[in-house]
Amino acid sequence: MNQTDAAESADRLLRSARWMPNSDAKLQLVERAVRLADAENDEELAFDARLVLTETAAMTLDSNKRIVSFAWCLNRFEQEPDRFARGAYSLMWWFKGVGEDMARFPRISREEIEQVHTRMERIYQQHDYGLRPVYASLLDVALMVGDKPAADSHYEAWKSERKDGMNDCPACETNRALEYLVLREKHKAAFRKAAPNLDGRQQCGSGDTFQRTVVQLLRPLVLDGDDQQADELQQRAHGQLRRPTVNLCQAAVHMAHLTHRDDRVKALRVFERFLPRALDPPAPDQQLRFYLASEVLMRRLATTGRSRKMRLPRSFPLYDESGSYRPAELADWFEAESRQLIQQFDRRNGNDFYSREVPKQYVY
Repeated sequence: MNQTDAAESADRLLRSARWMPNSDAKLQLVERAVRLADAENDEELAFDARLVLTETAAMTLDSNKRIVSFAWCLNRFEQEPDRFARGAYSLMWWFKGVGEDMARFPRISREEIEQVHTRMERIYQQHDYGLRPVYASLLDVALMVGDKPAADSHYEAWKSERKDGMNDCPACETNRALEYLVLREKHKAAFRKAAPNLDGRQQCGSGDTFQRTVVQLLRPLVLDGDDQQADELQQRAHGQLRRPTVNLCQAAVHMAHLTHRDDRVKALRVFERFLPRALDPPAPDQQLRFYLASEVLMRRLATTGRSRKMRLPRSFPLYDESGSYRPAELADWFEAESRQLIQQFDRRNGNDFYSREVPKQYVY
């Protein structure tokens, strides 16, 4: 195959991918386009392909692939901004969320995340955009690592900064504000803020507005004594768990709520459906949160003292051909795995947020 054939082939794959819904199949197709462009050293096409890969990975919640593909584009763009100028808008658009994705990996230091924000600020200013997305990204990271003073500062800066063409949609901005208000235990304000996302007045193009809003509200509603509304929201969002845009963090919240309500059958179904993904996760933070909710469920199941039939994948370290498991043993395994991850995050973050606060989010 000559260079023209390879370029046309990669370009054809990208055109096909643009009409596909966000899914693992689309991600694999775009990755093939990237490999074809790389094979013939067509850097312009490789840049375009990786921007599409970054977008698809973001929409399918594959943090690792998003970080890697975006870093390649960012490095090439900074080296030769004129050569890759046509991709500047997409690069800046998908810069949003990269900091939060990086924070999901304890091996990535806070210094590296800060350096990325410095680069983000510089590029936005060079292209005459405001810094609202930069403050939003800084807020997202502060919420992830449990840095409440930083979250307060970035929240105020984000709210006061001007809006422009790089601004997130109203639904996404609402969900960011919700996460902050919940972290600061301002539940009443969070419930009021969530209303447009819950009643459909605000929708994100990703189609997951309702799900993302609900999972932030379930535990606060229960803590405030409104089990009925929490149950109604969970039931409405439960059917969306089969969508490819649902991540392990969201599944963990549903599982924790169902465990709290002692709906063991439904909780176990969520556990069985998402465990294979948790064993090979797109990010350690997602794995940890699913494991924490899984431990809570297994502790509840263990109260009967009986073994239980479960459909677990062969890749699970405690897999048993019989399909019969002792929940207490599974709970101990999830606890041990979670403890290791928590230690890694606390060490990276320089605080005890993951050990002190994160496990509480799955116990009502």
